[in-house]
Amino acid sequence: MFNRFPIREKMHIHSLNGELREATILKRIGENKYLAEYNGVQCHAIYIPFVDRFYVDDKYGVIKEKNGIMIGKLIENVGRKNLPTKGG
Repeated sequence: MFNRFPIREKMHIHSLNGELREATILKRIGENKYLAEYNGVQCHAIYIPFVDRFYVDDKYGVIKEKNGIMIGKLIENVGRKNLPTKGG
């Protein structure tokens, strides 16, 4: 769908309760998953075709770098429920 990056336009921003602000899509990282940048923070974004806009999750989808690998909070938390607890 989108082949030319970066894409800079108004997007819905999660921390602003969906208000439209200028943000940038840097690249595609999966099926309808994009790397976005808003206010200098890299985070996850999705495209919503019904409104023809991107939705940038700068609240729970912030991406940080760990040992040179980009890791998002959503990815880090996958499977944590099944991790053994101390003393158990």
